[in-house]
Amino acid sequence: MTLTAMQHYWPLVLSNLKNTLPLSHFNTWFSAVKFKELSDDGRKITLIVPSQFNKTYLQSKFNSQIREAVQKYYPNVVHVEYVVEVEKDEEKPQSQSAIEFSVTETDDELDIVTKPKFAKPKNLHNLNPKYTFENFITTNCNELAVKVAKSIAAKPGQLYNPVFLYSGVGLGKTHLLQAVGHAVLEKFPSYQVRYSTCEQFFNLFLSSVQQRNNQSFKEYFRDVDVLLIDDIQFIAGKEATQEAFFHTFNELHQQNKQIILTSDKPPKSLGAIEERLISRFEWGMVVDISKPELEDRLNVLDHKLKQLNLNLPQEYLIRIGEAVNTNFRDLEGVLNRLQARLQLIPGKPLETYELEKVLSNFSGSLPIKINIPSVSAGPIELIDYICQITHVSKEELLGKSRQQNIAQARQIAMYGAKEFLHLSYPAIGSIFKRDHTTALHAWQKIHGLLGKDAWVTKIVDTLRVKMI
Repeated sequence: MTLTAMQHYWPLVLSNLKNTLPLSHFNTWFSAVKFKELSDDGRKITLIVPSQFNKTYLQSKFNSQIREAVQKYYPNVVHVEYVVEVEKDEEKPQSQSAIEFSVTETDDELDIVTKPKFAKPKNLHNLNPKYTFENFITTNCNELAVKVAKSIAAKPGQLYNPVFLYSGVGLGKTHLLQAVGHAVLEKFPSYQVRYSTCEQFFNLFLSSVQQRNNQSFKEYFRDVDVLLIDDIQFIAGKEATQEAFFHTFNELHQQNKQIILTSDKPPKSLGAIEERLISRFEWGMVVDISKPELEDRLNVLDHKLKQLNLNLPQEYLIRIGEAVNTNFRDLEGVLNRLQARLQLIPGKPLETYELEKVLSNFSGSLPIKINIPSVSAGPIELIDYICQITHVSKEELLGKSRQQNIAQARQIAMYGAKEFLHLSYPAIGSIFKRDHTTALHAWQKIHGLLGKDAWVTKIVDTLRVKMI
């Protein structure tokens, strides 16, 4: 494979690292890392880094994560080499952030220490331009969180304060948090919005103590209309930082300034955090983003396919939705890998074994199990079996034809999905590209024919034996 083709995988490696590491770590240490070459018959990858210190830090702190991410896309690589390539006689552009990073080295480890620039640059709020409500996919699992976020963006400080948003990784809480910031700035351009990770808050506080510049730290986080703090759970165990945040919180809350926090756990489940902070986290609105159901995952897949301009068979989407039952970030990662495969080898259809290879890393890669643990059956198996016994093709079954034999086979499949796979009507509708009311009607229709129509009854009885 050519160098150009192999280089196309590097953005996928970066995407994987961005999804697995804290965003502040990724932005600081990986944004300037570039692919140089693949050598030794694919066993060695060479990366370009901007400085010797960057090289040392990557090797000492992130080598295992880099190797793991690289081997997902370059499976033969056993050695990662870093080459320093510093731009000469060129002034490096300043990052559009309110925080300027410097680094110090201690006896135990290399620690990031932030050197704060407390001046408030115009229109720089540390917000990712992609993280807007328009780019956020609303599903059943996050619908309440989205409604709360939009309502407080319309009236910051007037409805729920604080808002404590929690979820597992990859479910969009950072996106939703920053979407509020963008919406506030759009409606109230003069408002001061401050987005910060908990780690950045800690680093700025530490730096302010070292530089005896506590007043500037206070102004930086308190002279705002909306404060957005991401991953507040990382304040655990940091007593002095908790004290600083406690007073920051009180000052803003007293002035009716909007505070929004995110975490991977609800307040009561956070350990090593003072009770007085926990109680304040619960003052306003605590809302969670739950783990996505199959229907949610299929909706996200459909949306992402349109964004990527990618076409995949419906049965492939069902298979991905079944297998990747973790979070939306993993779903997007799977689609990115499939897109890379289709772009690198154009004209060759994606084979089933290739899809299964991509899905093999996920805990839900086996089809949904029904009733008897030793027997696996899911929507794909059900559809295949219906097509086999009714002599209707999969394309016809999932298509728009209203021909009587095809429509009835489709209704039987929907009935089976409800009765034997225990899927919700919206989930069934997503699988068959229909409204949930159509799925409900199909169940009612077939249920009414049982015992009256011998052909339908026989197929359903056969299906029952097959599925359970």
